[in-house]
Amino acid sequence: MGKGKVKILFLSDNDSRKEIVINELVKKFDEKFQVQYALSMVELEQSLHEYCPDVILYDYSLQTIKGCEALKLIYGLDLIIPFIVVTDVLQEELLSQCFVKGVWDYVVIERIQRLSLVFDNIDVKRKERIKLREQHLELLETKDRYQHLVEDIEDVLFEVDENFNFLYISPAIISFTGEAPEFYIGKNFGMLIYEEDIPMIRKCMGGAQPIEQKKTYRINGKNDDYLWVQSYSKPIIKNGKLVGTRGIIVDISEQKRAEEALIKAKERAEESDRLKSAFLANVSHEIRTPMNGMLGFAELLQTPDLPEEDYNSYIGVIRECGDRILTLINNIVTISKIESGAIDKKIVTFNLYRKLRFLQQLFEPQVEEKNIELAIICEEIKNKEITSDEEKIIGIITILVKNAIKFTTEGSVKLCAKVIDNNLEINVIDTGVGIDPKMHSVIFDRFRQVEVGYNRTFEGVGLGLSIVKAYCDILGGTICIDSDLGKGTHFIVSIPLES
Repeated sequence: MGKGKVKILFLSDNDSRKEIVINELVKKFDEKFQVQYALSMVELEQSLHEYCPDVILYDYSLQTIKGCEALKLIYGLDLIIPFIVVTDVLQEELLSQCFVKGVWDYVVIERIQRLSLVFDNIDVKRKERIKLREQHLELLETKDRYQHLVEDIEDVLFEVDENFNFLYISPAIISFTGEAPEFYIGKNFGMLIYEEDIPMIRKCMGGAQPIEQKKTYRINGKNDDYLWVQSYSKPIIKNGKLVGTRGIIVDISEQKRAEEALIKAKERAEESDRLKSAFLANVSHEIRTPMNGMLGFAELLQTPDLPEEDYNSYIGVIRECGDRILTLINNIVTISKIESGAIDKKIVTFNLYRKLRFLQQLFEPQVEEKNIELAIICEEIKNKEITSDEEKIIGIITILVKNAIKFTTEGSVKLCAKVIDNNLEINVIDTGVGIDPKMHSVIFDRFRQVEVGYNRTFEGVGLGLSIVKAYCDILGGTICIDSDLGKGTHFIVSIPLES
């Protein structure tokens, strides 16, 4: 440092930390230093102009001044002032970010004695920075003749020194990042790289032998976004020694987006094929099983002197198998109409309460057989006529309640229906097996089932919820789910009613 008093600007509002640092400065400089404090960007800028500090100490815990903003201001004023971070805990990620932003050095409070060493190294680092700046000025003198040619190139041309600090970067960088070329001069190449790709680029930079490289990575773009780029770089060797690197950076974001779109489309197509294959296998299984039952019990009906009780039981099984096949066929027909856009709204005025009581009677045998409770709470709409698509609303409720009964082995199924602000709200709650939250985003997809294969616990082909979702969309409504494995399932449907 100089022979006069060292002028230090300390950006901190922490009294205890100030005391620790000042005590260490006294040990280092005795009385040959002076300190001024700044707690805002306005005070910082004023101090830079009027106080003209030799060194800036930045308390990382200070909330009123962001370190990156302070550095941007300093570099923007074309000042070479050591910027040293004072922090509680040394974190590798924090340290990496600091140096990328342009920090000169750091000191951990627990090892404040290191502050003396940091000050000892300031002159060396200052000379290095000044040397970089002088190199840049020399380079400017020789590059004017090529400037206009370079400005017309859409790709970014760059040159860095042996430490990968920018000596030159072409004006095209403005269209990439929004920052002017001057912003990068003297700063490290790493500040351009998107944070997640810094380790990969650092590994390339640290190679033992300098070689020509072609790399694909991301850089920090505008508005906190990133760009995919491809860079081609070639080392500059003088007298057998690496003195820098020149290269070009090409924006390949559109190409990357196209590649990602193709990959996603391929994955969707493969998933669709898998689901349709599973669907066809399930359909075959769901038809054969009840059909075999029907044929088997139809043959048993031909048994001579068959008791009336067995006769009625066999007829019941045949009817149940027939209903199962009919439901499957109806669902396939419905989903085909939905996919072809052949389903429209049919608006009528009806009493939903009476329809729900009928459904309760319809489901009563199933809940009695499983020894579970079915509660339908709809007294609020007992005397209310609603206007909507009766067939689709009843279809939604029927599928949700039927699923709830199917997946509930003990406990209860509850259906609640009420009208709120001219919206019909339907809640179907069960104490069944529940659905893994990972499946919530896909259970409404066509042909999708939580279980796939012949060893499934429950019957079905995965069309019910997709029909419910399609009906909700047609009616301008919404459906959402709250469920977890072993904790039951809660479906909430909201449908706007017609005036």
